[in-house]
Formats: sequence, C-alpha cells, structure tokens
Amino acid sequence: NYCDITTDYNRFSEADAIVYHIRDHIDQKQAKEKRHPKQRFVFALWESPAHTPNLHSFNQFFNWTMTYRFNSHIITSYYSGNPYIHILSSYYQLMLNENSTRKLNLNIKTVDHQPSDEILQKKKLGIAAALISNCGGSSQRLRFIKELKRYIDVRIYGRCGEGCPGNIHCRKFIAENYYFILSFENSLCLDYT
Repeated sequence: NYCDITTDYNRFSEADAIVYHIRDHIDQKQAKEKRHPKQRFVFALWESPAHTPNLHSFNQFFNWTMTYRFNSHIITSYYSGNPYIHILSSYYQLMLNENSTRKLNLNIKTVDHQPSDEILQKKKLGIAAALISNCGGSSQRLRFIKELKRYIDVRIYGRCGEGCPGNIHCRKFIAENYYFILSFENSLCLDYT
C-alpha cells in the first residue's frame, strides 16, 4: 500500500488529511469551507514552544498533531529527510514519481554496516562539527561548545559559524567530513531532543 503526499492544492478535496505547518499562512475560513466531513487537519511543528507564536486562534481547527512531542498523534523529527515523512531508518525508502507526489514505499532494504576501523581510516576534516542557525536560545549550546573546544577541535557551521563550501548541503558536508555531528536543542523543553 502507498500513501500519497503532495503539495498540489488542487487535490485538497480528495485528501484524507491536510498537513499545515503552523508557520505558514493558514486561511482558516477558506480551509473550513473546502473541508469535507471525514477530512483531518494536521497541526505540524518542529520548533519548541519557546520559538512558537500564540496558537489560541487555532482552537478547534486541528484534529491531529504532528510534532517532536511524544504525545503527538504523529511523532516526527526536525531532521527527517523530508519533515512531512518521518524516516526512522534506511529501511524506509522515499520515492518520487513524475508529478511530484511522493509515495512512501515500506519495502525493507538491507543495511550495509561498515566496521569501525574502516570508518576511522577515512580522511576527515576534523573530529566534530555542529550546524547551528539560531545563535540564541535558552540551552546555552554555544557556551557548551566553547568549553568543549578547550579539549577537542569542534567546528560550527550555519548562521552561528562558518558557511559550508560552495552550494553543498551543510548536513551532508558535515556528515561526510567529520567523525561526530553535535546536535543541541535551542531551548530546553519537554521531549525537544
């Protein structure tokens, strides 16, 4: 079985569920007019409450939640390959067809494990790196990295550090060129890991 995931607004009326990222403009009146009785509206958000606007105007609008919180209807992660699809591991394969509708194929694939000595023999730029775009936040992660730098070489990429070379995707660049990827929350909130 396949589940179609699309951004084609013309398919609104045939959808079983509509996913709204809370930071996008949501015309509640228009959405309610087009909604059919069995359709579910899904609240999607990957940021913590510390970085989220007031949501009182959405009371009674959404049926389900899709967030990082463990009590969400759909638990998803900020760093999924596609935030609308929670890819837990390489067992899941995401396929694109010609009309930009995504189909999630749940066929199991074999996983190729490399022994640790092979990994360590690969030439890397450094030991550890972090990708940080929000230089503030209550978690004090930059202070922690500064302290860690006293003991090992740690590079910071993103708005709070240096840019990745060329047009390369930063997460991919860090994964290929460092032994460890440091990931810290920008705020300390329940389940926000």
